[in-house]
Amino acid sequence: MLIAATLFGIGLGFIADEAGLLLTCTSPLTLECDYNARITLDIFIFIVGLFLSILYFLPVWRRFRRMALQTARLFLGL
Repeated sequence: MLIAATLFGIGLGFIADEAGLLLTCTSPLTLECDYNARITLDIFIFIVGLFLSILYFLPVWRRFRRMALQTARLFLGL
């Protein structure tokens, strides 16, 4: 299990490193590619934001629901 996770992490690191070329390289020669294009940063931020939203949605929702119930009980005097 540890070996599979390590290999997956290494592969994901290689893909993330080359994301600029994968998204913006339209010519067959890599010398003409715009490695630092704005779309690379935008897509990277979107993907990281999506992963963090998925990761933290349930704990935040549980805390929000608990606080909402406590507030409702306070206002209703229960």
